Amino acid sequence: MAVNIGQRDHSFSEPLGLLTDCHRRIEQFLDILVKVTHQVHGGPLDSGTRSALNAAIVYFRDAAPKHIADEEESLFPRMKQCMACSSAVTELLMLELDHGKLRNLHEGVEKLVMEWLTRDRLSEAESLTLTENLSLLKQTYRTHIATEEKDIFPAAQSFLTEDQLQAIGEEMAERRANFHRP
Repeated sequence: MAVNIGQRDHSFSEPLGLLTDCHRRIEQFLDILVKVTHQVHGGPLDSGTRSALNAAIVYFRDAAPKHIADEEESLFPRMKQCMACSSAVTELLMLELDHGKLRNLHEGVEKLVMEWLTRDRLSEAESLTLTENLSLLKQTYRTHIATEEKDIFPAAQSFLTEDQLQAIGEEMAERRANFHRP
């Protein structure tokens, strides 16, 4: 199973577009986890499914925390300080709660997938737990992403200043620059 993470359509000068691009990658890697889990049912992995599982786990381990930081440390605080965005504060708090739920689900998924990669199979109970956790992840991401893309990002685009958006993009770039340094 080949894994193509796609091209980044937006630059750091367009942070809201870049966050949306990240949502597409989240959906793509989650779909990979779901597809392999449903196709193989915890059984032996061939090189393609092994590679796909590994790529998805690495993505969620390395990139997803940066995405959450982009929102919780850069975007959401600025929106909470913006008087015009005050109606979104409750949604922002709910999204932050979602981030905690997503982190916990990802930890469980990663543990099971790493077991699968190590042992080349999962027990029936482990396979069922993985399937359930992936279903919860997919459901949580579906509503979370929809809220951000329909409500939060348009509000941010409308009410945050160009300087604020530029600062968000710079902070996003810095998080990734630090990641690539030895």
